[in-house]
Amino acid sequence: MFALVWIRFRRKALVNIIGVAALLLFYAWFFGDPQEDRFLLPALIPFCLLGGMAFDAMPERLGRITHWAFSATILIFVAQTVIYLSPAFYGAKQVSASYLTGAEAAEDYLATRCRPYRSFRYVERHADKSEPVALFFENLAYYLDRPNLSDDFFQASLMISLALEAGSSEALARLLAEQGIEYVVVNHYNLEAIERVASTKPREDLPGSYGKKHLAGIGIIRSFLAECCREEFRAESVAVYRIMDRPLSR
Repeated sequence: MFALVWIRFRRKALVNIIGVAALLLFYAWFFGDPQEDRFLLPALIPFCLLGGMAFDAMPERLGRITHWAFSATILIFVAQTVIYLSPAFYGAKQVSASYLTGAEAAEDYLATRCRPYRSFRYVERHADKSEPVALFFENLAYYLDRPNLSDDFFQASLMISLALEAGSSEALARLLAEQGIEYVVVNHYNLEAIERVASTKPREDLPGSYGKKHLAGIGIIRSFLAECCREEFRAESVAVYRIMDRPLSR
């Protein structure tokens, strides 16, 4: 397809610029780290421009019958995409419409879009304004207006690494207390998902993978929550804990 663009517009510098931009963006994604689909999106812009130019050149180079056959194929793919994505778009529209029309309160709307929102609101009401908070198995700190130690899922869980470094529930409590942390927010949905993966499909050779050593860290975290903390609030599988018996050195 893109050969048609070069044949039809090879003397236009703009086409060469778009082609070079498309290749550079693609190779930046291909050799980049991490190689995630969303990082390829910028490359789609010049590729779509080249695709449009190729489509425009088809009647001249391949004949009108081939052009119409290709057009019908594109329409079929577009129709399939619309049918496939329409439930998601409809659901998002319904959720937004309920808030915009006043049928749903802002607090309820945000809680449906951000799982830890209600737990963050609890922390904001009860913790000192400048006091940091630790987020276990949660890396989204939307609406948490304070310093925080958040988790990381692009590599293996930061909190699991901290637990393994501490070596025990008591040592983990002291480590957090030394940083001025009294409140801990735990996303149990993510915790159980990671624990399930580490138990059923253990692997430790890739960034973000989990194995037996991570299960040991999860065990320390569970002991820390049970022995050193008191649960004060829970909503949407996200709980707020308060560290008990904080060291005098704090």
